[in-house]
Amino acid sequence: MINIKFFKICIFCFLLCISFCLYACEYQKEITDSGASEEVQNDTIQIDSYQKLLEIQNNDFENISNIELVCDIDCQGGYWYGLGNEENPFDIEFDGNGFSIKNLTLVSQSQNIGFINYAKGAYIHDLTFSFISGQINVSNSNSGIFAILIDSKIENILINDCNFTVIGSGNNVGIMCGYANLISNNIQNIKMFGNSIYTYSEDNVSVNNQGLLFGCLELKNDISLVNVDCSKTNSIITDCFSDMQINCGLIIGCLKTNSFNIVIQNYNVCQNMIMINSFYNTNLKVLIGYASDTKKIIFENGLVYENDVFDVCNGIYITEEF
Repeated sequence: MINIKFFKICIFCFLLCISFCLYACEYQKEITDSGASEEVQNDTIQIDSYQKLLEIQNNDFENISNIELVCDIDCQGGYWYGLGNEENPFDIEFDGNGFSIKNLTLVSQSQNIGFINYAKGAYIHDLTFSFISGQINVSNSNSGIFAILIDSKIENILINDCNFTVIGSGNNVGIMCGYANLISNNIQNIKMFGNSIYTYSEDNVSVNNQGLLFGCLELKNDISLVNVDCSKTNSIITDCFSDMQINCGLIIGCLKTNSFNIVIQNYNVCQNMIMINSFYNTNLKVLIGYASDTKKIIFENGLVYENDVFDVCNGIYITEEF
């Protein structure tokens, strides 16, 4: 005869086991969901303070796909060593969300000086840089807000009141970018107001490429620069008393086309100043200082007037567009 009490105990244990299994499954699901949520959160870094901005400087960006500003960042004159290098390039998205980074001094532990030292395959957009400064010397090769851009996409960038001082030679110096090697149409909607590059050199140094948009641009394919507004009191001033070749233009200092085409559309370079005080080799033009193949350059829908572009020692006032 079945023991009723024993039977009840077995039923109770069975129901208890089922309840425990259901609870364990639900608990595991909560852990999984929580982990997935945490992973998504870790995939994007949101910058809401200067301190949070400083924290990303030594990041290798291996597990990050996006950095975004959520407010204006006032760096209060702090120092910045730059994002990315050749071994670990900045290769992710930086979304400014229309906000600004201001009052920052760029310094370097390498040859490059920039807010981003080395970008490769990056996407940087909707961002304003204001009151950024950097001092460049003979040990630096590429300098600008973006020191080096390799196949990166730059859109909707405003740069105003940023200043670079070059002591000796800075090689490739651009307010936006020192050196770029581009493969596609990925630079558009750039505005630059009230920025300056000042160079003083007495040493025997080599080539110095200087431009507001690019110090040196090298093409890997046909490209277009679209909606470039470098107007309103930008300046490039050089006092050079050394054997230095200077390539200087308001948009590009030195252009290496490599037999590819470049189209510059919807540009404005009004009310700027270039003044070169040098007894040596100077390639000085309003838009592009020096180009390896002038037949491959097309200008469309541009404004060029009221610029002071002057070679002081040779007494030449440059009036031609290119």
